[in-house]
Amino acid sequence: GAAGGEGVAVKKKKKPKPPPRPKTDAEKFAALMEAEEWEKAAHFAATSPSQELRTRETVVAFQAAKATDGGKPPVLRYFGALLALKDGLTHEEGVALAKPMVAQGQLLLLQRWLGEGKLRPSEQLADVLCDAERGGPAAALPMYREGGVDEKATLCLVEMGDLEALREESRKEDPASKPDWLALLGRLCAARGARRARPLLDALYALPPPPTPPDDPTDALEVASYNIELAHAPPPMPPLEAIVGTLLDHGGLPLATELATNSLELGSGEISGGLQTRLLAAHLAEDRAAGEKLLDADTFPEADPQATAQTCEELGLYARAIRLHPSADEVGRLICESAVDVSTAVEAIGRIGPPQGLAAVGRLVDTDTPEAAAKAVAAAIALHGTLGHSELASLFRPKEAGDNRERALLDYLRARVAAAGDDAALTFEYLGACCAAGQVDELERVTRDRSIAYDAVQACTLLREAGGAAGKDPRPLINVCDRHNLFGELATALLARRQLRHLMLYVRSVNRAASAPVCAALLEAGCEAARVAEVVAPLHAPSAPAVLGSMIDAECQADVVASLLEPLDGTHLAQDDSLAASLIEAAAGRNKLPLLKPWLDARKAEGLPPGAPNSEAIEGAIKQIKKWW
Repeated sequence: GAAGGEGVAVKKKKKPKPPPRPKTDAEKFAALMEAEEWEKAAHFAATSPSQELRTRETVVAFQAAKATDGGKPPVLRYFGALLALKDGLTHEEGVALAKPMVAQGQLLLLQRWLGEGKLRPSEQLADVLCDAERGGPAAALPMYREGGVDEKATLCLVEMGDLEALREESRKEDPASKPDWLALLGRLCAARGARRARPLLDALYALPPPPTPPDDPTDALEVASYNIELAHAPPPMPPLEAIVGTLLDHGGLPLATELATNSLELGSGEISGGLQTRLLAAHLAEDRAAGEKLLDADTFPEADPQATAQTCEELGLYARAIRLHPSADEVGRLICESAVDVSTAVEAIGRIGPPQGLAAVGRLVDTDTPEAAAKAVAAAIALHGTLGHSELASLFRPKEAGDNRERALLDYLRARVAAAGDDAALTFEYLGACCAAGQVDELERVTRDRSIAYDAVQACTLLREAGGAAGKDPRPLINVCDRHNLFGELATALLARRQLRHLMLYVRSVNRAASAPVCAALLEAGCEAARVAEVVAPLHAPSAPAVLGSMIDAECQADVVASLLEPLDGTHLAQDDSLAASLIEAAAGRNKLPLLKPWLDARKAEGLPPGAPNSEAIEGAIKQIKKWW
């Protein structure tokens, strides 16, 4: 048997494959949703035999799905499939359907489905229906009553403004009790929001006036009739002040404002100043632009200005706060805030006037910041006529060099001088401030500007005595002395400062005609003749006789005089026929004609045109010198 089995392969039978596992309803539903087969998915989820897909998760899945073909939203397809069922929607499905329907204003359709039994009444469904702007409370009321939710049922009546039904509810507990309209309004606002209170308010406004008391309180019949009528009459409308306050307490600003402004327009006097202040503050906090419009229109005329100003300040509306504050001290405090611009600060200071305005400027100065200083300067410039120049200037006096006060004083005086350049006293004050601050370039500009008036002697004295940077730069002093011919003062001042080089440049490059008085002043001040000659050289021909006279009077050495006169050659003589005669007269009048001999000989050696005035004068002088010798 073994031998016979050799080489024979034994073939094993294959096991049959198990049948495929049937898909669950959830898997089938997921496949349809993934394929975006919305209609099939909706029908399958609604009618699946196991009913396992009728869950909140299915609703959420359809809500998240978006129709790519622009057709009906998948969630509406699903709800449509559910509504087609005989048993209608479950509680959760009904609430989920109601929310978008209410948002779309489809309350009547929901009520129809309720009547057809497609939706199941419940407190949660009533809550959704109650959100509908029109008819929501009326639709929810039966469900609240059926569910025994009395508090919400009462709120529905309040929101509907059904005052008679509310009176009936009140009488159920106590036949003599009457509803408290204001308390009910507060409950409604707290639960549903103040915006839902209009129907109630309309009903309250429509209430008849309370019965009129009897004219004769001793008439028993009239009193009894009045009491019966009063017992059956509804409670009167609460005071409007209380209604508006309640609405405001619950965020009902638009409605509260509407009622208040209507009352104010009628002049009924029912809205107090305190409530007007609250309304204005609420508007400013909610919408600043709208609040400011109300301020501009004086919508709430009895609002407390100080409290409103405080509100504006807290909200950063400083300009408004400044205009509203009745206290000048508060205005002075507020204008120091960095957020307040210059124009607002100036307008505020001008409004409160002196002396409070002056105190406000001082407060700005004491703040000691560049921003505050700029506001103080602008106010001083604009209001100096009202606040007083000297008082303002004293506020700006710096406590130490380089502080903000110093810059403010300079800015203020500069602007004043620019506007009133003919005020010499003001200019002198500004020059003094510039000297103290070392503002040399500004000193140079002002002293050079011929449209600006100042007392020359005062300015010269100020600049001569100035220390610091103003005492080192000669340009302002040169401007003053050159403009007002104070050449002697200039010479002695620069000599004292050891700035003769500047004086030399001035004489040579700016004003050659100043050489004579400069020479005289230097020599009188004891300056060496040779140094003086350096300052006035090369000699200005028209000034030469006067310079020569000063040199002779100071008994200068002959070689200094000769070197000074040497450049006055024949060219100068040809330009001035009297030059030689004037020089000879200056020397001869002082019995020093021989001092001119070197110059006279040099001119003769150059060749003199016969008959010319200078030629005759030179020949005569040479003969006279020879005669003396």
